[in-house]
Amino acid sequence: MLADRQPTQAMAEVPSAHAAAAPRPHASGPHPLRALNHVSLCVRDVPKSAAFYQDVLGFTEVRRPSCFDFDGSW
Repeated sequence: MLADRQPTQAMAEVPSAHAAAAPRPHASGPHPLRALNHVSLCVRDVPKSAAFYQDVLGFTEVRRPSCFDFDGSW
């Protein structure tokens, strides 16, 4: 279960949807990330996870959609 691991370890274990579909075009390494539009992770401790993404990865929290009826951070 991904929630039992540190976020960076858990993300490293998630297989890419494209990895199994097609071989990588370049063997020199991964392509640079140009944009990341949406990621959803279920975690046990939202404030602790949000602090990790803000303090370690430099993400900024944005206004949470008011239509959601469950806890979370954006």
